[in-house]
Amino acid sequence: MEQFKISIIGNPGVGKTQILKTLCGKTISEEYGQNIASKELYLGKKKVQVTLWDLPAQQRFESVRKVYYKGSSTIIIVFDLTRRTTFTDLWKWVKEVADSLKYIPYIVFLGTKKNMVDFHEISEEEIQAISKKFDIDYFLVSANNADELEKMFISHLTRYLSTVL
Repeated sequence: MEQFKISIIGNPGVGKTQILKTLCGKTISEEYGQNIASKELYLGKKKVQVTLWDLPAQQRFESVRKVYYKGSSTIIIVFDLTRRTTFTDLWKWVKEVADSLKYIPYIVFLGTKKNMVDFHEISEEEIQAISKKFDIDYFLVSANNADELEKMFISHLTRYLSTVL
């Protein structure tokens, strides 16, 4: 079975841990400030295992994050559609990853709280613009919707595999 390590980063409170809990259930282990969980998914008939690393956002953990970026198939940078600052900080996260690894790995932007439309501070046009500028795919989800999250991960992994094969 093919395995993927996916690191999940972003500002505090954007829904990183909730994504793990919703997608993987309560079986999350904690190690040095980050949460780790695994999920088996099917890409068509192909079964894969995804290990998700929810890395801490606080500045004091920057050196720890840099170590855990290594070996990631993908880095997902999460932002909260209801908090503009989490969106404007996307470039800082991209820079940190690039500086840490000396290259830019496969990155995905993930906007949470899709279901809270009346409170969104970021338009989809803005998201499309930054996604195009960085040449990074984006998805919008509710961190509480397991079906949405699973579809997003399957879609992402399918795209990812098509770029690395």
